Amino acid sequence: VVMPDTGLGWYTNTDYGLNYFDALTAELFQKVAFMFPKISQKREKHFVAGLSMGGYGAFKLAMSTDYFSYAASLSGALMHDFNFPQMFEMAPKKYWQGVFGDLDKVVGSKNDLFALAKKQSEGKAELPKLFAWIGLEDSLYPANQFAIPTFRKFGYEVNYQTSHGRHEWYYWNKQIEKVLEWLPIDYIKEERLS
Repeated sequence: VVMPDTGLGWYTNTDYGLNYFDALTAELFQKVAFMFPKISQKREKHFVAGLSMGGYGAFKLAMSTDYFSYAASLSGALMHDFNFPQMFEMAPKKYWQGVFGDLDKVVGSKNDLFALAKKQSEGKAELPKLFAWIGLEDSLYPANQFAIPTFRKFGYEVNYQTSHGRHEWYYWNKQIEKVLEWLPIDYIKEERLS
């Protein structure tokens, strides 16, 4: 298990010059391979998951690279633009501009999950399987309800679950168990035994 952190950088090459996305998609993969030379390079053995901002990041990494075969989002910020008022409830406009630059140019960019999903679905690579859970009382619920049908429209297999819950660790601790059940655990167990 590798657990990188981008602070509040949204897994993005920020407008203020911190290239978190490059670090995660180039440097991190290389460092992990160097530190663990026997780690598999096979896509089907690589999974990514995150919560809240990390849910956005997990889907972004899976849709932007051919490194992950499964991606899970718990209470994910699955927005592709800034039309959801929840964004400005979380932080002021100036913060978002520091991360993403001109907010009017996010749609269609490398930070737009829908644009990434469309581009990946038009490519030759097999699409990663997606898992998403969101609590009915979570402020990001509307964004998830909007995003999931769009991902399915692009051909993604999405295991989408909702239940009562808020944007809290109490629920994420429970839901990560469901993610682990959803992953091809039998395959992982076989690898451990060999």
